[in-house]
Amino acid sequence: MGHSILQPKPLNEWLKLLDRTALPVHTGQKERVQRVMANPDSSLSEISRAITEAPSIALILFREANRSTSYLSEPAHNLDVVLKRLGMAHCTRLLSSLMDESRVPIPANLRQIWLIGQHANRQANTLFANKMARLWQEIHWGSLLFFSPLWPLLTRYPELLPIWEQRVLGNQEPAYKVERELLGVPLVKLCHALAVQWSLPQWIIDGYATLGSNRQMMARALHVARLHHAPLEQQRRLDEQKDLNAWLGQPANSIVLASGLALASHNSWGDNHCLRWQRLISLYLRQPLPVVQQKNHQTSVEHARYLGTTNLWHPARALLWPWNARRIPPARMPVMPPAAMQAENPGSTANDSSKLDVEQWREQARQLLLRPSPFRNTLQLLTHYANMLQHGALSRVLILRVQQASDSLMPVCQLNYQFTLQKPLASHATNPVFRHVMQNRDTLHVHAGNHGKITAHLDAGLLATLGGDNLVMGSIWHKDKPVLLVIADDWGHPLSAESLKAFSASNRYLEQSLSLR
Repeated sequence: MGHSILQPKPLNEWLKLLDRTALPVHTGQKERVQRVMANPDSSLSEISRAITEAPSIALILFREANRSTSYLSEPAHNLDVVLKRLGMAHCTRLLSSLMDESRVPIPANLRQIWLIGQHANRQANTLFANKMARLWQEIHWGSLLFFSPLWPLLTRYPELLPIWEQRVLGNQEPAYKVERELLGVPLVKLCHALAVQWSLPQWIIDGYATLGSNRQMMARALHVARLHHAPLEQQRRLDEQKDLNAWLGQPANSIVLASGLALASHNSWGDNHCLRWQRLISLYLRQPLPVVQQKNHQTSVEHARYLGTTNLWHPARALLWPWNARRIPPARMPVMPPAAMQAENPGSTANDSSKLDVEQWREQARQLLLRPSPFRNTLQLLTHYANMLQHGALSRVLILRVQQASDSLMPVCQLNYQFTLQKPLASHATNPVFRHVMQNRDTLHVHAGNHGKITAHLDAGLLATLGGDNLVMGSIWHKDKPVLLVIADDWGHPLSAESLKAFSASNRYLEQSLSLR
């Protein structure tokens, strides 16, 4: 399902296509929800907690509850209403019929948007649920499902998320322009139409209406929010603009603010996009901006700890970075998925050296040698190195730490791969291929001519996750021994001589940076 070709379509065609898209469900989450619902002693809070951890199940239940009701009834806005309308027997049958990942694999980018929604949910509950205790269910389910219109889209077209991230968050192209080009319709308009068609909670429908057609009101609120250092002046301006004051106080805005914050922090905590959402939250709650920011950061860390080890990106990790760092740096070249690049240039046999950005590569190399170091920890340093390889026309990077005591290889940093960080690979450093790479400072270039010979020694699971026949490996040495193993490629395309030179030179710069720490 995730291998369809992404093409622009009219809104009505998108609605038909996405409405009939079956959402995959995580097997473990499905079984957990089934167990909790089958237990007659389970409380509503226990059922709620289990379904919160399974976002696609939550959406399926809400859609079914609102589909089966009469047009005279209000859409279900919380789980209590959903369960009463459907009944436990119907819910049980519905759960049994869902496709789990044993039948339909879950794209990593779909799981990533689930995580963004869960992060928004945790921020909304922390910021607003206590303040508006009687509306906690609306806040909880509205924030959890706010991004749900995107889920069938990423089920069919998982490549859309990294393209959108790079162009909108990284390159800061106008979202409206990018979405028109990729989809034929703005995402906010598509999400609003789906929310209406599915009869999602009214707060979600109102939220997308605000983002789509009420942007002037948000702009006016931002003008007032910038005066966070002068709360009396803020209040005076709100008193003068009674329509703005009334709009700002609407409870439904809480889930828009939490979702906007979660999406902005997905790229950076320190840029203006994130700051604007934090200022709006400060104005909405009438709380000082530093207090709001501290709550945001603490909540993000608590949520990351709750989730535990994952191969997905969580904004809490960026709190260790320099404040102006961005997860997605600008890219000079147009961002397209591998399939699109092949379609555009089917005769290509090597990666395009025009993707090399020598100027940016040199600047990032220079930063590796700065003293004092701008990197507060090793993770920041490795992330910078991985981005440096991107400027050397290498699109995917996996950095493995060599565990000397056990000879295991531990993924510690990655770019566009989907390994589980801090979980050792099945392959060990004693593998003949890896042993060769670590004993020799030269790089190992895997290509069509030697691919079969080399990969015969590698674990099948590792090869499947790497997902390419053309790659380069190298070792990073520190204090006269190999400490890191690096694997990189260009989405499986053949590598150019320039990319291989950039890889070797980047490794030597990283070694120099490590020796200076």
